[in-house]
Amino acid sequence: MRISTIEDDHGTLKDVVDKLEKRNRVLEDKVLDLEARSRLNNVRLVNLPEGAEGADPCSFIESWLPDALDMAPMRVPIVVEKAAPHRTEERHGRAPKTPDNEVSEL
Repeated sequence: MRISTIEDDHGTLKDVVDKLEKRNRVLEDKVLDLEARSRLNNVRLVNLPEGAEGADPCSFIESWLPDALDMAPMRVPIVVEKAAPHRTEERHGRAPKTPDNEVSEL
């Protein structure tokens, strides 16, 4: 192989790498945007007593949130798509009724 051939190949490969890096940046930006959009309707409730939501967390939040925020009756009620306790610590060794976090998607 001649040095000129290797230099030409190097230039071509450098162009390909530059294009791939640019495309990768675009895709990373898209992923960040989609992740942010997926969290737009999330609400995190902090310091709820453990188990306050009972057996149906969605119904609890739908009724509790308007009362807690002192909202007037709404024409369209709040609809909770899903609600789940967010555990940051192990349950073992925690005092009963320790405040919990609740993540809900409205």
